[in-house]
Amino acid sequence: CCRQDTPQDLAKAVDWLCKSAKQGYAPAYYLFGRLYENDLEGSSQRTPTNAPMALAFYDLASRQRYDDAYERGLRIRATLDRTGILQSRYLTTHWPEEVCQ
Repeated sequence: CCRQDTPQDLAKAVDWLCKSAKQGYAPAYYLFGRLYENDLEGSSQRTPTNAPMALAFYDLASRQRYDDAYERGLRIRATLDRTGILQSRYLTTHWPEEVCQ
């Protein structure tokens, strides 16, 4: 996908992911999940881990049976308390206000 000598711009990447995710594109949901899980390999610019947000995006991706989103969501769900799970459910419908500004 990307050349090694190309500078990375996280803000620009998030902008494009927002555009794709707002259209319901499962790979964009999945990548947001990875981003919020803080699990993008080789990333020099990382977001803080946000398990409820990661779970919300994995849930959205798994609804379209995308890759291993369901398994990743299960793993995160097991670490959350009731409040975290409720927050994640809220974020599945309100993520644009939280992520795409």
